[in-house]
Amino acid sequence: MSSVAGIKVSYYSPLTTQFVNPRVAHQSIALLLFACLPISAEPIGTEFKGIQLSRPVIGRHPSLGTPNEDESTLPDLTTLDRLINSENSEPILFIELVRDEDDRFAPLYSPDGKRLAFVRADIERKSSKIEILENLATGAVRTVLPEEESYDYMFAWRHGYPSLTDFCFASTAGPEQTMNLFLATSNLKTTRLTNTRLLKKHPDFRVTAQGAHQLLYEMEGLVMLLEFDDDQRPGEPRQLAEGSFPAWSPDGKRYASIKTTANAAGTHYSLVLRQISGAEEVVILPQLRPLMSPTWSPDGAWLAFYMAGQAKGRYDLMTVSTAGGPSRLIAQEVVVETNFDHTGPAWSRDSKQIFFFALKSQEGVVAVEESYYRLLSRENREGAPLQAFDYDRRYTTAIAPVVNPGARYPEVTFSATRGLSQGIYVLILNHLGN
Repeated sequence: MSSVAGIKVSYYSPLTTQFVNPRVAHQSIALLLFACLPISAEPIGTEFKGIQLSRPVIGRHPSLGTPNEDESTLPDLTTLDRLINSENSEPILFIELVRDEDDRFAPLYSPDGKRLAFVRADIERKSSKIEILENLATGAVRTVLPEEESYDYMFAWRHGYPSLTDFCFASTAGPEQTMNLFLATSNLKTTRLTNTRLLKKHPDFRVTAQGAHQLLYEMEGLVMLLEFDDDQRPGEPRQLAEGSFPAWSPDGKRYASIKTTANAAGTHYSLVLRQISGAEEVVILPQLRPLMSPTWSPDGAWLAFYMAGQAKGRYDLMTVSTAGGPSRLIAQEVVVETNFDHTGPAWSRDSKQIFFFALKSQEGVVAVEESYYRLLSRENREGAPLQAFDYDRRYTTAIAPVVNPGARYPEVTFSATRGLSQGIYVLILNHLGN
């Protein structure tokens, strides 16, 4: 076991499942300063001299071998250079962010990738709290709304112009125990934005170049818009259209939603794009299978979404061009967190790859063994092969992957079970590609 900046670190070989001096060290959470790590095959040179590591590393690439007691935490520059320039896309480090007696779900990075939010389920108090790693470099975890009896979830960072630290979330806070939407700033000062007894969910929050805040959300099957300049006087929301799962496009000019139509032939589901003015464009024609969680690619050219599979409770991962055209099947029977259905498919930063876990093996790729789910990815193009990435098999029932949008290397964060609790973990890859 070695020490960096006073923090002891354990190592793990993901192929041999051999640990050297294992240790649970979730008390210390900080940033792995890999910002200089290139995705392309470029020499590393001396850029890694300033690396500091305080988060516990619980796994690393097997070619690095078993470390000696006096070995440094990270491999030497020559070894890193070889791994980064390898033709194979594979994991380099597996890091534990947060784990204790409570369960944590649905991680979500801020637009700049410097902050991470997730939901903590307090088993003793039977409540749900949103927590934030405000600064990955220091590891400070803060609870957004500390009221004992509140149930908080469906977190959404503000995006648009500029990408700052405000965010919104849904909460049952208050004596009436109905779900309303709240705004919070970087210092966690919260303001209630809605105040009705109707269920409000799936918020998506942006600010325009003129400084106007625009909050989309779903209320009883209706897409609502709340616009305001002053969060102390949010104004009255207005109904835009029937629909669910509203999501702003990256440029803020349109939003995607799921439209439900019931008639004598049954209930049909469509994926539509709309402008605030009301102009509608149907991207996915009516389907008999339910659709959920449309998620824009970072470049705005594609939408990924889930479609109910043939078996009850199973979902397929699909993509479709926002310019129209046929949909693509990325994977069958993927893992979907229906208890936190504001989480959607995980796009890579370059909009080319999608990460997911699957409940069944497919196309010759072993995706699941008992309750261990391999991390899978597929490039969003016809005929692209599946890629699979292994990590410590003692971490099971992995779910809800998300990609750090601020990392220049692939950094995939997800929740998984170790022992009796579900924590938050990061798997760092050397690159993507086939």
